Amino acid sequence: MRDVILGTLDMETVSALTIAEVDSGESDFEDVVNLVDSMIVTNSPPENSRVNRLDAIIEAAKEVFAEKDFAKATISEIAGLAGVADGTIYEYFQSKEDILLSIAATRLGSYLDKAASAFDIKSPDRKLRRLIKYHFSSFLSDRKFLKVFLLRLHTNDRFHRSKAFEIFRSYCQLVEDVVEEGKAAGVFRGTVNSRVFRNMFLGAFSHMAMRWLVLRESARVDKMEEIEQVTGLLTSAVMANPAHLRTQ
Repeated sequence: MRDVILGTLDMETVSALTIAEVDSGESDFEDVVNLVDSMIVTNSPPENSRVNRLDAIIEAAKEVFAEKDFAKATISEIAGLAGVADGTIYEYFQSKEDILLSIAATRLGSYLDKAASAFDIKSPDRKLRRLIKYHFSSFLSDRKFLKVFLLRLHTNDRFHRSKAFEIFRSYCQLVEDVVEEGKAAGVFRGTVNSRVFRNMFLGAFSHMAMRWLVLRESARVDKMEEIEQVTGLLTSAVMANPAHLRTQ
C-alpha cells in the first residue's frame, strides 16, 4: 500500500510537470483518494482473520509464558512464534501483562461457562464430586495454561485486581454454592465453612498439579487414581453422614 501511494504521487508529479497532462497533481487528488479508499476497503483483513491472528498470539504467549520466566519473556518472542510482526501485537495489547491477563480471562471464562451449564444434578454430594473432577480435567487439559496459572498468576498482584480474577471468583463461587446447597439439604454438615472448604479444594489441586508438573514424565503417576482419592477425601470432609457417601 505504501509503495502504491508513493508511486502514484511520483507519477502524478510527472504528469503535471513533465508531460503536462494536468495543471497540477492537486487536480487529481480526489480521484487518487477515491482509488485508495476502495483498496483499503477491499483489502482490509476480514474479521475472522483478525480472530485467527488473535488466537495465534494468545497460543504463542501461553507457550512463551509457560516455558520462560515472565520477566525475561519478550513481545518479539511471542510475535515470532505467532508468525506476526511485533507491531501487530500492539494492535491488540498494550503490554506483556495485558496479554497474560487476557489469557487468564479467556480461559477462566470458558471454564466458568461450561461449569455453570454442566451440573444439572440434584444430589449435592454427587454435584460436588462432579465439580471437583471437572476442575481437575479442565485445567489438566491445557498444560500450558495450567503452568501459566500456577506460576505466573497465582501470586500476581495485578491478576488479583483484574477482570480475570473476578471471573475466577465467580468460578470458585460455584464450589461454595454447592456446599451451601448441601448444608441446606442436610446432606453436608451445617458447621462446614464453605469458604475454608473452597480454599482446601483449590489448595489440594494446586499442590497436586504442581507436583505433576515438576515430575513430568520422569515418574509414573496415576493422575486418575489420585483425583479419585482426593475427590473422595474432599467429599467426605463435608458429609453429614460419611457412611452414606455416594460414588460417582
